[in-house]
Amino acid sequence: DLLAVSLSATDAVGHRYGPDSREIHDQLLHLDRYLGQFLDSLFVLRDSRRVIVVVTADHGVAPYPDLRSGYYDNMLAQRVDARRAMLWAKQRMAADGIDSAAVTDDDGFRILNLEAFRATGKNPDQYAALWAEDLRRYNGVLRADLIADLVGADTLADDIARRWLHMFAPGGPVRAVVTLTPFSYPLGVDFATHGSPHDYDARVPILIWGAGIPAGLRPGRARVVDIAPTLAELLRIRPTEPLDGRPLPLTLP
Repeated sequence: DLLAVSLSATDAVGHRYGPDSREIHDQLLHLDRYLGQFLDSLFVLRDSRRVIVVVTADHGVAPYPDLRSGYYDNMLAQRVDARRAMLWAKQRMAADGIDSAAVTDDDGFRILNLEAFRATGKNPDQYAALWAEDLRRYNGVLRADLIADLVGADTLADDIARRWLHMFAPGGPVRAVVTLTPFSYPLGVDFATHGSPHDYDARVPILIWGAGIPAGLRPGRARVVDIAPTLAELLRIRPTEPLDGRPLPLTLP
């Protein structure tokens, strides 16, 4: 049997109050007790030696840029007002006879109406490039890239390029993305958030507990896509299709 449980209150509290707040600390203390009660009840019904527990998260979170974090060094974080770059790109579009409402800055330079560009024979990447070029001059902007350019990047060495390509496919609605400096936020975002390609957003813990799995930290790299093949190996189940992940070594060296 497989039971998946979403502990979504932690996400809601974290977004509202931030990762350094007393509220999220209180939530995690309550969550720890809830999980303990759940497992105690489960082991009354099922043999604990035949249960495997996996705990992970779907994303990290950046602390509020206006507050000094007790966990991260976010002293250089700032709020970045990127609206002028989109206004500049829309002005160029209007001058070329393209409806400026055909784009927005949701998640990057996003196309809302591709037909508006096709009607004039213009490539939307031309205006996405103007948007990105303008943003590179802003304080608080680490880099701005066309998705089409990221395809040619060394994604083994360039974590940022690889993570953007995992989020947005070439030729899709989002044609360019901006990466702010670590822990910086777009102006107007008034809740703790995530979605950047930085490590603090991308890295999450993975905890696997069960009979026969020795306690301790494992060396090397683990990914959330490794959970499914790891469980399959523990259960001696052969996957029926190729998987992105690989079984994790669960024995200490």
